[in-house]
Amino acid sequence: MGAEKNLTLGAVAALLALGAVSLYSIYEYAEKTGDNPGFAYSPEYLGFMQQMDRLAFPIAVAFLLILAVCIPKRVVPERLLLPLSAALVLVAVVLYFRDYRFALGVVLLFAFLLQLLVLGLTLAGRELHFMRQGYWKRVGSALVHLGVVAVLLSIVQPAWVLTDPITFFWGATAAITAGMALLFYAGGGGR
Repeated sequence: MGAEKNLTLGAVAALLALGAVSLYSIYEYAEKTGDNPGFAYSPEYLGFMQQMDRLAFPIAVAFLLILAVCIPKRVVPERLLLPLSAALVLVAVVLYFRDYRFALGVVLLFAFLLQLLVLGLTLAGRELHFMRQGYWKRVGSALVHLGVVAVLLSIVQPAWVLTDPITFFWGATAAITAGMALLFYAGGGGR
């Protein structure tokens, strides 16, 4: 239970940090646009976007590393969890030198496919490793994880999604919303 709590706290901290970077970015953009209404079309805009990407990238990588442990732990035996996560991180580091967006996309696609498997097994009633008890709570947790990974995938590699990225994003948002509703309002019973 301690490791799961630490993973949860780490994920929340990473998401809060990404939110803080996003708010800072919005503030800076508003300031720069106030000084120069054509800022979004100026050469400085690209430098601004790269600066914001550099601020967000290490936080996003930390979040993905948490997901690289959190999602597989549902279906992978504990003794294989660390080697599998280390292999995924190694692949991501090697691919990083090709293109950091590609590396993030590979990790996210792996996490998305694995989370689809987790959701399918959960819906089928298979006993997986969850912190929550009760069928609907486990389904809610699987939906939230799937939605978060899908949102990130639609942002990092929108060309990789099979549908329109905006449709994919809203589907992911619906999965997160349904998952949260199940986590907060579903009873502990069920199948």
